[in-house]
Amino acid sequence: MVHFPPDTTSSMQRDFLNHHKTELDALVGYVVREAAALNVPVPRYEKIYTALKQQTTEFLNFADSQK
Repeated sequence: MVHFPPDTTSSMQRDFLNHHKTELDALVGYVVREAAALNVPVPRYEKIYTALKQQTTEFLNFADSQK
């Protein structure tokens, strides 16, 4: 098993921290949209997607207001 340093972050986390658009829609949003199109329930993905989308939107709006 590969061990990563404790301060390792994901690209999505780095984007979020640097006030950049994240991969949320491309990764998690894709799963939610495709599941809906196929009538496959993915309640956990939907919950995670909704929460992260809201948090990201609020954070980016706040960051933009500070410019």
